[in-house]
Amino acid sequence: MNGLRRHKAAKVAALWILCAGCPSRTTQQSSSHSRVEGRASQVSARTDVVDAVGAPDSLDIATWNIQNFPSQSSTPQFVADLIASMALDFVAVQEIGDVQAFDALMKRLPGFKSVLSSHRYRDGSFQKLGVIYRASLLDVHSPTLLFRRDYDFPRPPLLVSVRTDRGISPRVDFLAINVHLKAGQRSRDFGRRKRAAEKLERYMRRQVDGPGEDDIVLLGDINQTLAEFDGQVLAPFVERSRRYTVRTRRLFRARRKSHLYTRRLIDHIITTSSFREEIQDGETVIPKLNEDVANYLERVSDHLPVVIRIPLR
Repeated sequence: MNGLRRHKAAKVAALWILCAGCPSRTTQQSSSHSRVEGRASQVSARTDVVDAVGAPDSLDIATWNIQNFPSQSSTPQFVADLIASMALDFVAVQEIGDVQAFDALMKRLPGFKSVLSSHRYRDGSFQKLGVIYRASLLDVHSPTLLFRRDYDFPRPPLLVSVRTDRGISPRVDFLAINVHLKAGQRSRDFGRRKRAAEKLERYMRRQVDGPGEDDIVLLGDINQTLAEFDGQVLAPFVERSRRYTVRTRRLFRARRKSHLYTRRLIDHIITTSSFREEIQDGETVIPKLNEDVANYLERVSDHLPVVIRIPLR
């Protein structure tokens, strides 16, 4: 594993922001927190803020809703410190409300690259989806927005193709679909989430049954639990256990929470059955950042990251 450790520890000097649909970099921001702590964000992120979740011999993938990012001017700096400290390799993020602040976060992570959605709401504001990934370990390409202009998806899912660097053997290739489904507790909100899940499952089934990549990771803020009634939203995946594994099911049974205000598990990771060989005994965890970080709710988010650790041989 020495070669892998070198890959995961390597730093790249150049930063490139890849954009799905090429959003303008000079557009006026929708967030009131565009004044970020500039000078502090130019230095490399700290790695001692919290205990590591990832390891040198695993591919560590997370989904993280960073509520209305950034909540404070120091949030970009602090989120970068948390990503580096947790030793994550691939982070699917939701609710990016300020591109300038996102750029500040990335400048503090010189060994990482990113992809950011081009989506905007009708009024010009946005809560973008994005991915942040370790450039020395992963190659991420072909970003695509799925179900654009579909009422059931207030934010189009962001699909990217991912593969491990040539230094990793055997190489791991997969598609990652980052989602942020409709929030709210009204029956019409529930209906939109349910129809969205059905459409996502059909899309993934066509991929698996067709000539395309059949290793797929669906991850993000589903805004729904796995409880008996709420679970109807994820039924297309739960009821097709031969095709899919809901990686957060064990966390739900253990009564773990990803959303701090409602104390519910609404952020999920789902993989296709063909990915089982690569994942094997991969563990899914929720770091207790709210216990380890002072004022986490105010400084970062009302969501905790959900992480799956995939062993690399």
